Amino acid sequence: MIRLTDLRTGYGRAEALHGVSIDVHPGEVLAIVGPNGAGKTTLLSAIAGVRPVWSGTITLDGADITSTPTANRVERGIVLCPEGRRIFASLSVEENLRVGAVSLRAKGSKTSPKEAIESAYERFPILGERRTQRGGTLSGGQQQMLAIARALISEPDYLLLDEPSLGLAPAVIEYVYEILGALKEGGLAIAMVEEGAERALAFADNALVLNSGKIVLEGTASELSSHSDLVTSYLGEH
Repeated sequence: MIRLTDLRTGYGRAEALHGVSIDVHPGEVLAIVGPNGAGKTTLLSAIAGVRPVWSGTITLDGADITSTPTANRVERGIVLCPEGRRIFASLSVEENLRVGAVSLRAKGSKTSPKEAIESAYERFPILGERRTQRGGTLSGGQQQMLAIARALISEPDYLLLDEPSLGLAPAVIEYVYEILGALKEGGLAIAMVEEGAERALAFADNALVLNSGKIVLEGTASELSSHSDLVTSYLGEH
């Protein structure tokens, strides 16, 4: 289990998270929703080790990883798929996937990079068809698939997903969620930030609403769905 206790962090002198405490349990999907600027991306970045923690703690199965470098967190099963895909535009699809496979040896996986890449092509057949194509020339949906595939290649126990459906066509969103559903059924824990609260709550087990760097609502996803008017008021949606 990943546990955040009284976590504070930010940018420059501006604090973005004000004492946030959450648990991410093995095999669960946690939806993190909230308005723009609420601190959602900052929260995932802190869990991944991309954003330094100012105070508070992060533990993984009871072990303190607050100051553990990002690469070591990847080896221990925590992987971030950031907003905006952030693939290597000048590299081919397969070269992007090879980057994701680098951590397999470090974590002592029995899966070879070649096997991991072929598994990614089975999960996302379009990537197999485009394996020699440069990442920057893929469609937005294909780039998102590549970003998720690259994250999964390192065999995470906890996948941190930031806005997986942002800017995608509805049909592509449905396909991405089909893949995520299969991963959920397979026992992968997912902490996801999503722009559409309704979709995120329908998919998740548990959920929280973040507003101005603080948790203002939390509970099971079904509980928050039953109070959709309250959730909507925090999101500023009409």
